[in-house]
Amino acid sequence: MGIADLIPGVSGGTLALISGIYEELLESIKTLQLHSLKKIAWPFLVPLGSGILTAVFFASRLLYYLLVNYSTPLFAFFFGVILASAFFCGKKAGLRQISHVSLLALGALLAFFIAGMQQTYLFGFGFFGLAFAGMIAAGAMLLPGISGSYLLQLFGIYPFLLAALNAPTAQGSFKLLITIGLGVSVGFVFFSRVVSWLITHLSTWTYALLVGFMLGGSRAIWPFHKEGRGLALLFTLIGFFLVILLEMRVKKIRPIQKV
Repeated sequence: MGIADLIPGVSGGTLALISGIYEELLESIKTLQLHSLKKIAWPFLVPLGSGILTAVFFASRLLYYLLVNYSTPLFAFFFGVILASAFFCGKKAGLRQISHVSLLALGALLAFFIAGMQQTYLFGFGFFGLAFAGMIAAGAMLLPGISGSYLLQLFGIYPFLLAALNAPTAQGSFKLLITIGLGVSVGFVFFSRVVSWLITHLSTWTYALLVGFMLGGSRAIWPFHKEGRGLALLFTLIGFFLVILLEMRVKKIRPIQKV
């Protein structure tokens, strides 16, 4: 999830969804309350959070290298992951009614539009601007198909964030990371409750919308350009079949209930 959240166009929520921990993730984040530390889901949040933070801080340099030098196979791999994820998620949710398909199409169009937006400096680089951008990005990280790092890229913040992760001791890096981190923390707590409520009360419709987000948001990492289509197809298939193997493994570990 940490590596996925660093890639513009890929959502950590997608990886949580295909690995079968999405709903548990939302419920665990909801337990984050300062007045009741004993009720926090530490056994789930500590290992998951440690893995995400480790990837964010130690994989950012490698990821930057891959984005610059091997963007086509990297994006193609995650494109295959997203396609397979959308298929399995839609199958589990039982999207058969016209209303479900309509919501799926709405989600796809919305994410497709967001993925095609031009860069903007809407929030600025002040404390509140950075914190609010981090909060919005956190909401996107929780939603499969909408990439938090891609939104930060649209806001003009992502290059500075990646540079700060690569050189946290440089001047201004620590302040930027803390500010965005505060916004992300608040965003996780707030949006986890919103999405959890929707899944609890409007389960199938919510998943229809999420599948649409996944499909439409893949526009941001479309790998099939004029050059390297064969390589893109290869890594798309690798990503696709990796999800199939992961789904088979998840079914052995825990029963998958129909959402």
